[in-house]
Amino acid sequence: MLNMSVVELLQKWAEYSSKRADGGMGWKSSVLSAAGAAPSGGSYVSLLPYGLDESEIFCEVGIAVSKLPKIHKAVLEEEYLQIGLQVDKCKWLGISKDSYRKYLNAAHAGVEKSLGKIVKQVA
Repeated sequence: MLNMSVVELLQKWAEYSSKRADGGMGWKSSVLSAAGAAPSGGSYVSLLPYGLDESEIFCEVGIAVSKLPKIHKAVLEEEYLQIGLQVDKCKWLGISKDSYRKYLNAAHAGVEKSLGKIVKQVA
């Protein structure tokens, strides 16, 4: 069991996604990497405790994010997958900071609801 909030889980999902050539969604990146012949990026440190399948959990998080309404998904992706200040992210999205926070909170609630058992396991 994990003691982790939805925010922490999304942060780890973003880190996991950024390290994978397939964005963490399980797509093959190349024949070489599938054969284990691609150059290694070094050692890998697990983002979740031993015994939990990162690939499965983070794939479920990605699916939950993809099911969100477009604006909630866009705000969530800006928050976790893009580097920068919230002010700049708001400008990029064309919304106010209050709207950004409202959409972000709604996105967190949507992901938590969509994940169900995983969040109960993680929370």
